[in-house]
Amino acid sequence: MSWEQNHPQIKTFMDDVKEKINIDTKRIYTCGFSGGSRVASSVAIFDGGIASVIGMGAGFPSLSEPIRNRFDYIGFAGNEDFNMNEMIQLSALMDNSPIRHRLEIFNGKHEWATAEIAEDAFLWIEFNAMKEGLISKNDSLIKNFATKNENEIKNLEQKKMAYEELLLCKKMTNYLDGLADVAGYRKKAEELNASDKLKKITTKKDNLAKEETVLQESYRNNFVLKDFSWWTIEIKKLNQISKNKNDNERAIMNKRLLNYLSLVAYMNSSSALQSNQLDMADQFLKIYEMVDPENSEHQYLFADMYVRKKENSKAISSLKKAVQLGFNDVARMEADSSLSGLRNTSGYQKFLEEIKLKQ
Repeated sequence: MSWEQNHPQIKTFMDDVKEKINIDTKRIYTCGFSGGSRVASSVAIFDGGIASVIGMGAGFPSLSEPIRNRFDYIGFAGNEDFNMNEMIQLSALMDNSPIRHRLEIFNGKHEWATAEIAEDAFLWIEFNAMKEGLISKNDSLIKNFATKNENEIKNLEQKKMAYEELLLCKKMTNYLDGLADVAGYRKKAEELNASDKLKKITTKKDNLAKEETVLQESYRNNFVLKDFSWWTIEIKKLNQISKNKNDNERAIMNKRLLNYLSLVAYMNSSSALQSNQLDMADQFLKIYEMVDPENSEHQYLFADMYVRKKENSKAISSLKKAVQLGFNDVARMEADSSLSGLRNTSGYQKFLEEIKLKQ
């Protein structure tokens, strides 16, 4: 949905919150995941009145003019998230802007950060509120944060994990500048940045990011053009490299590419079904199943396709596979008009009851 479609609902919601709840209007925060992250950013960028945005798994919407509203930003991305490089690029762009910002990369896919990791978002907004004089300085909170991370810096130094140590020194500077003495963290980061070891690591990461961008574009453009046998070979190659323990950076990059291909396959499969191009949908769903075998969505969409083909037994079989892969959204099934051709069959009703009993 475009901002123009979203905005009326967002305005109604925000006005309702301000009218019914006694809130500090200087401390309003928006948060979202993936497309919702772009919406959360849009509220701050276009409407203003937002102290900070917490963006998970995606960055800003497309912008045609400079950002005029002031807000802070903290982003989170899994290291296997196909949007990770986009968020890294956004963070680099914000280095030359007045936006106070921070990016946290965690071990994960295109998903919400765990509660333990997401806690940093709340520390970030609390520390920034202290810097702005919106709340009293909490010396205990600052000390606990500093002690925990200083111990981790020492641990990383002992393990000679220079890149991770650099990131943590930068984090300490980001969070505590204006609340505590960060000169030591800043100096250590500069020393690490200047080392030959870090320069090699950074160069490799930059080169891989460029390669990944080219491959994403190639896969997106070729998804319809290449046949199933070509995709079989390409996905097999990606899977093999993603398990290569001798080149961890490239292995993780290939996991991001597989996750990206899963999204591309989902979008193309859905589009083909909506336009009733069933032969095309069949091929796209087979690619989807191959690239992301543990995802239940391709089996659900297979069921949609088989209903359209009037192959009800295959449709129910696909729904059963979807459940085996973790699908349990009964409300979606009951509301889905594409499954209407199944609803009066005994097999479907029995299957539906079985899912409800498991819930």
